[in-house]
Amino acid sequence: MKNAGFKDVRTSRFIWRNSFNTPADACDFFAAVFSNWWYAKVPESKRSYEYQKAKQLFEIKGINKVTDDVIIAYGIKA
Repeated sequence: MKNAGFKDVRTSRFIWRNSFNTPADACDFFAAVFSNWWYAKVPESKRSYEYQKAKQLFEIKGINKVTDDVIIAYGIKA
């Protein structure tokens, strides 16, 4: 941000973890929260197939926790 002309740059980092009873529940949450970003590059006709692949991977790997790690930066444009 400093290279882009901002001054008084400040950052904050937020991490939170959401635990779920099953990998399918974790996948559903992931898909719901990130669907705008995740599906943007996937043609509508293939979205269901891609979701099923992701859900299967969550189940195979036993993923039942989704971690969000967000960094917010702000400053004054010089």
